[in-house]
Amino acid sequence: DVRWLYLLLGWLRLDEVSKDSAVPGLDREDAYKRVAAVPPLPEQAAIVRFLDHADRRIRRYIRAKQKLIKLLEEQKQAIIHRAVTRGLDPNVRLKPSGVEWLGEVPEHWEVVPLRRRWSVTDCKHLTVPFVEEGIPLASVREVQSFDLQLTNAKRTTTDWYAALIAGGRAPRRGDVIYCRNVSVGAAGFVGTDERFAMGQDVCLIRSAEQNQRYLNYFLHSPAMDRQLSQLLVGSTFDRINVSEIKSLLIAVPPRREQDAIAKHLDEALASVERAVGDACREGSLLREYRTRLIADVVTGKLNVR
Repeated sequence: DVRWLYLLLGWLRLDEVSKDSAVPGLDREDAYKRVAAVPPLPEQAAIVRFLDHADRRIRRYIRAKQKLIKLLEEQKQAIIHRAVTRGLDPNVRLKPSGVEWLGEVPEHWEVVPLRRRWSVTDCKHLTVPFVEEGIPLASVREVQSFDLQLTNAKRTTTDWYAALIAGGRAPRRGDVIYCRNVSVGAAGFVGTDERFAMGQDVCLIRSAEQNQRYLNYFLHSPAMDRQLSQLLVGSTFDRINVSEIKSLLIAVPPRREQDAIAKHLDEALASVERAVGDACREGSLLREYRTRLIADVVTGKLNVR
């Protein structure tokens, strides 16, 4: 049965086997020499029928998890957008912002270019050596989530670190590291006192007077997505420079209100993030179960006759 053979080859993962394979000491030639038990044709057909049925159910469950994740992400964006464009008072009086992609905002808020309230410092454009044990570098990968993640960051030496932070470029707790290339608009809030430097394609946004978590929520809002989309129209590459970042329009409430909005969003989104995490883990477990099921069936460990 050709389909049974396909399942067997999938289990052997011949298309993934190479010298860089995760299977130690196994190359493609070795894989082709592996011995596999071949059941009679009727049993091969039974295996295919069973796995077709199981696979349809598992894929349906996985699609349901993917749909749930999408809905949760949409809910998250709606919560952020509401808070950073309308505030927390449902009865607040609104005024036209004068910006098409932003719409109305509370009448006591300001809509100003980012440079009016925040400083923006570009990274050093240096190619530095990487070392196993050294000081972390925050580049594009490290700012993909709301909070900066340095766990898997590349590292450099102390001397190169000193060069990278020259001119007031040493990040500190409360800063925002903003991506200006490839993943334009990604931004990570610095919530650590660990020493690190900016790597390539990012810049540092700082203010002592404004709530930086509020700013980061605005940077992650659908309103900012629309602003960036208009800015990048016609661009060959997704890339903006520091002057364009400084010109980004931000809806700015009074500091006390910024604090309240940031606290509200931290709390409101925590449950959504947990639900997304649970759904992602469940999807991964379903995929692992599918792989294990195929392996057990095609090797005869599970009798499906």
